[in-house]
Order: sequence, then structure tokens, then C-alpha cells
Amino acid sequence: MATASQLVTLVDDFVGGGGQLEALDRLIAAVDKCYGDEAVLLAEALRARGGVALLVSLIADGSSDLHVRAMSVVGNVVAEVFEPRAADTLDAVMGGGGLDAIAAHLHSPYPSNVYAAATLQNITGFSLEACEHLHANGALKALEELLNDDDPALAEFASGALANLHTNLGETLGPTSGETEAALNRRRALDVAAAMQQRSAAKVMQRSVRAFSARRLRRRSRCAPAAPTSWLPTAERRARKTGRRRAARGTTEGRRSTGSASRVSMALERRGRHRRTASCAPR
Repeated sequence: MATASQLVTLVDDFVGGGGQLEALDRLIAAVDKCYGDEAVLLAEALRARGGVALLVSLIADGSSDLHVRAMSVVGNVVAEVFEPRAADTLDAVMGGGGLDAIAAHLHSPYPSNVYAAATLQNITGFSLEACEHLHANGALKALEELLNDDDPALAEFASGALANLHTNLGETLGPTSGETEAALNRRRALDVAAAMQQRSAAKVMQRSVRAFSARRLRRRSRCAPAAPTSWLPTAERRARKTGRRRAARGTTEGRRSTGSASRVSMALERRGRHRRTASCAPR
């Protein structure tokens, strides 16, 4: 687990020094591993120490090695699933012109256009302001042009961003072409199927947890020690002793009448007791 000082040092190394490719790779690795409090600390450091501004400038850079990596970082840190204040990070990105720079890469060659579409899918999923900005600046047409691209990943991300735009803006977008509507319907069907798979996986996990809990309870009940008798009233202790004596006499009589068959049953009984005791061992 990375400490706050380590995350700050990571951002400072990215902002302040040379070797930006290596620094970006380290930042991407940190974003992939961070969650919870770590993600909050990393995002705060990026906002406060100039990391977001540098990422925006790198997105506008002509080098695909740089802007693809920068979009990879931005596409994650602006998503609400990354950390609760992701909207603040998106505000900083938009304030520096980052959203327009990302949308411009929809016209760039592979893989820049794939990263741009994926980043826009994340952003349009929760930001109405970003959707309105993209619509006003012509990104809708660029996304529609990618729906039938030969690269299935690019077409999928573009349709995801378009679906988010239509969900958030609705009738504001006006009528859509039949081709666009068909692509959106396909995307919605995929989203429904993915949600169903997630629910199915969650149910399987829940059943597994319940089964494990039931097995553990059964194991504990088998391992529970016999109730002590010292606290029982004297009359009840005597009755128990009398019952055990009678049971012993009955067992003796049974052995006399059944011969070797009784010895086999006793051996099996002893083995059964041994197996039950062994099953109580911790696994």
C-alpha cells in the first residue's frame, strides 16, 4: 500500500522532471493499483500539484506515445468509480481545454482514436456538463462516424459514448438516423446483457458464501463439546448414571447373543467416531 508521501513524490516526479514516458508509465501503474483512500490521495495530488494541467498539455501533444498515456490516466481519474471527487478532476481537465483535446483525437489514427473514445465514454457516463459541451462542439458527428469502424473496440467505445450522450441529453439531440439508432440499440442490448451477467455472478458468489457459512456451522456443531453435568441436580445425575448402566448391560447382552457380528458393528462404530472427530480438525 502506497503512503501519501509516496504518491506525492510520484506526482512531483511526473510534473517536475525529464523522462516523461517513464514517469507516465509509473503513474499509469499507480492508477491501476490505487483504490479507496489511495485513489483519493493520488487524485488530490494530481489536482493540487499541477499533474492535471500537465496531463491536459500532453493530450494535446503531437506524440502518440505521450497523448495516449495521458488519456489513459485521465480516462480513469475522471470516473466516479475511481474516487468520490472525480468531478473536481474533470472540472480541472475541462478548464484547461482537455475535453476538446480528447475529442480532437477521435479523428487521429489508431490507437489515439480508441483511447479518445474510451475516455469520452467514461466522462459522458456521469457529467451532464461534459455532454452538453461535446454536443455544442460537434463531437456527436465524429462519434457517429466511428460506429461502423473496422476496429470493434473503437466502434464499441464510440457507441458507448453516444449512448451516454443520448441518455443525458435526450430530445435535445434531435432525431437520429436509422443507422445510429441501430448501433445504439445494439449497445444497449450489450449493456443489459453485461448487467445480467454481473447480477448472475453476484448471485453465484452469494450462494457460495451461504453454502460455506452453512458448512462452517455444521462443522462447529459437530465439534461442540458435550454439556457438563456437574451443574445438574443430583437426582438427574443419578438418572443419567442409571441409564448408562442399563445401556451397558443391554450392550453386553447384545454381544452375547450376536457373537462376531457384534464385534464388527462395534469396530465400525469406533471407526465412525474416529472419522467424526477427524472431520472437526481445522482445514
